[in-house]
Amino acid sequence: MEAWQLALLAWEGLRLLGILIGAVDSPKPVHWTPEPVPVCFFQESNNPLQNTPQQDYVWAMWDYCKASGRFNASVAYIDRVEASGRAWSNASIGPAEIERPLLWACMHEQYKLHPYKEWLKAGGRWSE
Repeated sequence: MEAWQLALLAWEGLRLLGILIGAVDSPKPVHWTPEPVPVCFFQESNNPLQNTPQQDYVWAMWDYCKASGRFNASVAYIDRVEASGRAWSNASIGPAEIERPLLWACMHEQYKLHPYKEWLKAGGRWSE
């Protein structure tokens, strides 16, 4: 038996005997009340209710891919898009793993067909 295992057994033995820091049967019950914790939320943009143009662009490309029917959009889909335009997908394991390459292939195809700068010049719209 190693030294750390012996120390652990000794500590457990002392704890069970009530020798370690007070008695096991404390005469006074200890009550713990939670304190309110201040929470601070950070926002990536000035207006939390409005997407950035990069987010709108990715969502527009996603809408086209979803409507194309090239993959099962109820299994593999875009979860969220960061302010920078980076998209996150739920597709990592299970049935979604099969659909993931199809989803990203469609997204990359749309990025090539509708470059961001052209999409932005068109006022955030794209044509078929």
